[in-house]
Amino acid sequence: MSEQSVHDFLHELAVADEIGCPVPQREQYATELSGILRLGRRRALVVRLADLPRPAWIALAAWPYPLGMALHPTGAADAHLYGGGQGLVCLMMLGLARLGWTVAEKHAPEVADILAASPDRDSFAGWLLRNQRLWPQSAAAVLGALVSLLAAYVSGGDSSSVPGPVLYPAALWTGLLGGNVLYWLFVAANTPIHIRYSRDLRLSLIDPACTPGIVALCKCYVLVSAGAALGLVVVELNALPLAPDDMDDTTPLTFLAAYVIPATAGFLSLHLGAQPFITLSRTVRHYQKQVAAPLIARIADPPAALVLHPGLQTTHDTYKLLRTQRTLPVKTWAVLQYVTGILATLIAYFLQQILR
Repeated sequence: MSEQSVHDFLHELAVADEIGCPVPQREQYATELSGILRLGRRRALVVRLADLPRPAWIALAAWPYPLGMALHPTGAADAHLYGGGQGLVCLMMLGLARLGWTVAEKHAPEVADILAASPDRDSFAGWLLRNQRLWPQSAAAVLGALVSLLAAYVSGGDSSSVPGPVLYPAALWTGLLGGNVLYWLFVAANTPIHIRYSRDLRLSLIDPACTPGIVALCKCYVLVSAGAALGLVVVELNALPLAPDDMDDTTPLTFLAAYVIPATAGFLSLHLGAQPFITLSRTVRHYQKQVAAPLIARIADPPAALVLHPGLQTTHDTYKLLRTQRTLPVKTWAVLQYVTGILATLIAYFLQQILR
């Protein structure tokens, strides 16, 4: 192909793109989506806490520990370990929330570019706004607190070396923050699903997987996967001492806290960490099929002239090129490695509980 032919082809692509989605329309939607995320920075409860000055949010993360020690100054070493550990977990949750929202804000224009031509773009923006309401965030935080308090109650019997003034405030605060963090992880993980079912997405014709918006989303989901894996490890560490030494002594509450909650956390980690990449891959593959659709037109009785046409080889080569394109800007083995790691963690946890 000559240089002039390449130039003409690129010019035709630019003209078609401008007709399908004018530049002012793209800029308007990018501004709208960026504004929604800036608004969400003030509405997302855990992000609002994380945006406080550093001494303030460090104090917010760790306040149950010094309070518990003040109320029960003779706590054993386990009390210090538990209180300090829960404070560190809260600190990491606030830090990841702040980092994650900053990354999302940075890449909002690139994601908006994917949806700028879609008739469903306003529906997507409305969905993001609805998720910023106070009541669903509060409900998730309360549910997280109840689960955390349940685990603390099961472990907080008379034989517990962690006194109640240390145990319950730390469990309550960790659960409140964890519930809100989990809520926003779910919102992030469901974003590719809403993009997947939006019409007329704008992806790169030559390499859809390297569309800037797809690359940006994959960067965001690396953080989501890390947060989900960290959450699973925290749940397992907290649940590890809850199972009784004798399975015959298992009560419904201990079974729930020691087995059901960790298993649920593992399932959620798989959903939050792997599902976004799988959905993005399906989105890219669907676009590739749309591009290749004219090349695989069905013909009942093709004429000999068509079969012998000199352009058939070029068409065949183009189809092979489209079919061999990757569907993600990240390696597939990285996603499989994450899934394998989560499953290995769950297997090791349950073996530990069964063989103790």
